[in-house]
Amino acid sequence: MDSLIPLLNKIQDAFSLIGEDAPLSLPQIAVVGSQSAGKSSVLETIVGQSFLPRGSGIVTRRPCVIQLHSTPGSSAEYGTFLHDQTEKKYNFEEICREIVAETDRECGGNKGVSAKPITLRIFSPNVINLTIIDLPGATRIAVGDQPEDIGRQIEDLIMQYISKPSCIILAVSPANMDLAVSDAIVLAKRVDPSGERTLGVLTKVDLMDKGTDARGIFTGESNDVPKLKLGYIGVVNRSQEDINKRVPIQKARAEEMNFFRNHQAYKGLAETMGTEYLVKKCSQMLIESIQKSLPEISSQINDMLNIKSKHLSEIPEYSPDNLRALLVEMIVAFTERFKKLLKGDTEMTSMKASLSGGSRIEAIFTTIYGKEMQEMAVLDALTPTDVQTLIHNVQGLGGGLFTPDEVVIAMIRQQIERLEKPSLKCSQLVYNELLIILHKAISQVPKLQTFSNCASAVQRIVHSIIQSQYNLTQRQIKLLMKMELNRVNFSHPDFIGRNGALRQIQEQETGTSLTERGRDAGGGGGSGSSTPQGERSKSPSPFGRFGGGGSSNNKPGATGSGTGSGTTLTGGGVGVGGGGLGGGGTPNLTRQLELLAKKEAGATLSASELSELSAFGDNRMKLAKSSAYPGRGRVIAPLTNQNFEGVEKTLTDE
Repeated sequence: MDSLIPLLNKIQDAFSLIGEDAPLSLPQIAVVGSQSAGKSSVLETIVGQSFLPRGSGIVTRRPCVIQLHSTPGSSAEYGTFLHDQTEKKYNFEEICREIVAETDRECGGNKGVSAKPITLRIFSPNVINLTIIDLPGATRIAVGDQPEDIGRQIEDLIMQYISKPSCIILAVSPANMDLAVSDAIVLAKRVDPSGERTLGVLTKVDLMDKGTDARGIFTGESNDVPKLKLGYIGVVNRSQEDINKRVPIQKARAEEMNFFRNHQAYKGLAETMGTEYLVKKCSQMLIESIQKSLPEISSQINDMLNIKSKHLSEIPEYSPDNLRALLVEMIVAFTERFKKLLKGDTEMTSMKASLSGGSRIEAIFTTIYGKEMQEMAVLDALTPTDVQTLIHNVQGLGGGLFTPDEVVIAMIRQQIERLEKPSLKCSQLVYNELLIILHKAISQVPKLQTFSNCASAVQRIVHSIIQSQYNLTQRQIKLLMKMELNRVNFSHPDFIGRNGALRQIQEQETGTSLTERGRDAGGGGGSGSSTPQGERSKSPSPFGRFGGGGSSNNKPGATGSGTGSGTTLTGGGVGVGGGGLGGGGTPNLTRQLELLAKKEAGATLSASELSELSAFGDNRMKLAKSSAYPGRGRVIAPLTNQNFEGVEKTLTDE
């Protein structure tokens, strides 16, 4: 009877090699549980080796078919993979790394899942013939870069296996939780309401609250848990500390049996507890299921054999030279198809609304990445309080008179660091799209579908190239970010600097920059101190041919309303006294700030200074209420940062 399980494995391998799911209802054992239920520890204890990937979040993202082959009389323990049967792996850490690599080759670098199984064969004198399928752990909430519907994806994958009537469900749940809400039990009850093919496995029995135990669950006396006809078996896994210390699994098994034999509640049940009993129970259940299904499996295989034989007879015979030519033809056809999907496919005449191929990559760069970079507000997380706090922290004890350069550098670096995450995400999205294009290109080459081994080899090699370039791109992005953070270039043309900032303030005070844009388009401000208010100046203005609205004595704060017909801000009927432009500029902002600072410091202002300070405020009020723009019916307010752009646009339009 022990030969039935290896025979079943050969049938399963045959379907895996031709790239098809077995259309037969083959008996199998599927392990179901949540991410923190201890599922991996149970499987490693069954095998007797640490070989499964561990970590936070979703670690198992593809079904892993674990075939145990007993090799009595041999001391060697090793594993082989169905996708690479050329190498025997004696190092089980290497087996773990290959599981991770093969998962990434199929699922990509994100946290997506795939229904395509990984088949691992383990040969050891310490195991019995048994086949178990490790399924991804159930989850409800997407974390990090996981797809939003990751919970549904995993649930659909689990249901794809356990919904088959010939599948025995190993429902793994922690003993210290309510089994009525256990993910494993809930999923099993959907497809097996009566519990006829579900075996409950309770982990963490040794971690239950003091004074509580699970004896009633194991004996069937408890009415507070879901009833399973195959019952429940308790196990004690290695602790995380034991795993970190690399405690041998054989030692952990011995400690497990000591726990059950010495525990007051379980010592009478010790023979039906533990991993060793669980392995025997699973093997017995699988053999019984195979015996029941064998007649039906034999009939289905004969029907399939007749169909495949007919298809085989229709395939022409190839000589070695013809096979080589055919291989080159398939590879060339694949590369051409891949290139067309990437650069643009004129053969695709469908008017479907979704993008595909290279257009999706273009959309990632322009619509997703480009939009995110454009919408990134530089100062959205930088408040004035934050800036002041940063200045004080940099200055330290004693303070300072000027803002240190380190403050500006710190703020710039903070913004540069924000560029790294969307850039890495962009490269990851492009990587995923390239894998989709790879799968599509292979599926659209008809002859590759006939030679499935060739198709698998092409996919594996191209995926490896894409993966290596993706890793290189990620490192390059991080390197560029480090280069930008290492040195802030104050000499860059886009950096305003101190002199540029002072020049902008001066231009805002005098209106020079704005008025120069209207040169020769109309009148400027008054050109001399002797021009009466309201009269046209006879002397030429440096900013226009017609003066108007200059102040009579060039005193700060004086205003005038001229009749000039120009279209510049000052020549169009408004002249504002303000020193330096013969009445054509705005009030002297620097002088105003000096007087305000002096007043705030408690210094006594002279009568002329008080009058001058008052004139600034009066002048702005008068100017806002008067100065109709001739022929337009508009009012021009004092020139400030807030209305600068609006006024400039008005002048440009006109």
